[in-house]
Amino acid sequence: MNICHVLKYTAPARDAQGTQRVLEAIARQQKKDGHNIFLYINKDSIIDVGPVVDRIPIDCDVVHYHSEMPSAYGHPENKFPWIVTPQGGGTDTPDIVEKYKNYCSHFVFVSKFCANIYNSSCYIYNCADSQELIFTDKKDDYFLWIGSTDWGDEKGLFSSILTAKRMGFKLKIAGGGKNQDIIDYVKSHCNDKIEYLGFVNGKKKAELISGAKGLLMLGAIPDACPVTIIEALASGVPVIASSAGAYPEMINNRVGFIYNDPVGLRRAIASVNKIVPQDCRNHFLSTFSPEVVTKKYMVAYKSMIRYSDVRECIDE
Repeated sequence: MNICHVLKYTAPARDAQGTQRVLEAIARQQKKDGHNIFLYINKDSIIDVGPVVDRIPIDCDVVHYHSEMPSAYGHPENKFPWIVTPQGGGTDTPDIVEKYKNYCSHFVFVSKFCANIYNSSCYIYNCADSQELIFTDKKDDYFLWIGSTDWGDEKGLFSSILTAKRMGFKLKIAGGGKNQDIIDYVKSHCNDKIEYLGFVNGKKKAELISGAKGLLMLGAIPDACPVTIIEALASGVPVIASSAGAYPEMINNRVGFIYNDPVGLRRAIASVNKIVPQDCRNHFLSTFSPEVVTKKYMVAYKSMIRYSDVRECIDE
């Protein structure tokens, strides 16, 4: 199949570019599976998955837009079969839902939580390239918070610091942002147990994740399907998360904890060593690996080509 992926960015993905890393993981697996891949991305990109193009090839079977609609690129909606993977959705307001509800037959959401907002049954989870990560069953004595610091406590940054101080555990904070006030606040709370690392990427990031005894996702924002959780599971790291957004459907009691109150959070922190790293890895392999995810996208592509509809693409 000839597949064209579309997204405004320069490859390879860097820093906190989660959507971009998902695109590259999917495209790389599709190439491995024998498909012809075209990338409608910035011309200065360097990537070995397929040619970078400035127009959709005429023999393209399906166009896969990541995050944005065809109209964002001035593309007609009736020339090629196309789908969109909206990486948001969890925070969509009623007016946004109303605006896009007529396009749901083209939408493949990244979690059941997001699909439900649009009364859709089509969702396929994000994935991560395990070759860029490190799995180990030996963990160091620290918990990890990783993400853009600009989110603040919407992603549980301040709550993680407060919890670490109250319970006395080691916490490493990784990620940068544009809001210097937040970064200064984080630095002001650092001590011999709380460490701020700034941006991490590549091998350093992989080592940091794999060494953590647990990933903290304590925010209240309704996350769609954060790649950070997927990367942690691939590395054999348990996840402790609030009940917001898609967290409960991504995390079961073999790979982490969903808490609903402060007591539940403290119990989860205290019980994290009971989680077996290989169980986390197995959950990644069966649910969030590129092999699993790309097979489901092929079902969505074929459904769109045959029926102009992907609403029967149900993730199970």
